[in-house]
Amino acid sequence: MVVQGNAPKPALARRQFGQAIQRLRNARGLSGRAVAAAQGYSAQKLGDIEAGTRAVKQNDAIELLRFFHVTGDDYSHLMSLRLLGEQGSDVTESNVSIPREGRLFLDLEAHAERIDVFESEYVPGLFQTVAYMEAVQAAEDATSPDTGREIRRDRVGRQTTVLERADGGPTVRTVIGFAAIHYLAQLPSVTRDEQLSRLRVLAARPNVSIRVVDRLHPGMMSGPFTIVVPPSGEFDVPVVYLEGLGDRSYLEKPDAVAPYRDIFERVYDVARDIEEYLS
Repeated sequence: MVVQGNAPKPALARRQFGQAIQRLRNARGLSGRAVAAAQGYSAQKLGDIEAGTRAVKQNDAIELLRFFHVTGDDYSHLMSLRLLGEQGSDVTESNVSIPREGRLFLDLEAHAERIDVFESEYVPGLFQTVAYMEAVQAAEDATSPDTGREIRRDRVGRQTTVLERADGGPTVRTVIGFAAIHYLAQLPSVTRDEQLSRLRVLAARPNVSIRVVDRLHPGMMSGPFTIVVPPSGEFDVPVVYLEGLGDRSYLEKPDAVAPYRDIFERVYDVARDIEEYLS
């Protein structure tokens, strides 16, 4: 039932525990509501546990595993995952409120094997310079100066966590809409040149690919999205993270993830390398 291996990070441990509970529940044909009622708490709480967005208290884990008759090595492994998952988030949080879905995404991103990013209007956050962040925030006019500074600080920290990992970082494949490059021309030359230079420097890394799509393409109606592929053997499928105006969510069911993987591959195939596009 459980895939044994090296100890995962807290976010991955929470997801492994949650997916194990979900598999046990589905194998018995039980609804989340029914299991939650048997445990004496809400279906939302069980949903959070299965999604990996909530650390599991020891007594809750014991009762869940007892309910599903989990014993022996499987019991020991799942309790170890619970303990590791209780250690909290792998990313540092500032005073900016980050929803659970966002925190889970940041944790998964920090330890990903591959990250695929599609963004039509902006330079993706992983690649932004501080000056570009400031320009985008000024255009949005939706944050206070203090909140804006905290967001920029967190974003720089996220860049370091993902791109400067001791193991060289994940493979990052990125497709940017040509509008994002076009908008740079409207910024002060220093800001524009610094951002273009950063894109070129990062694209020169062996594990980073940045392409620009400047034609009709399959992702035109999808909106921006990020696909996070976990380390091999960590859990079943990649995760798709969607972020819109006031809304953040992630998809993990194979039939929900598959269309985004297909769209990304098709857009990536028709996009041009950033050096080729800029030359």
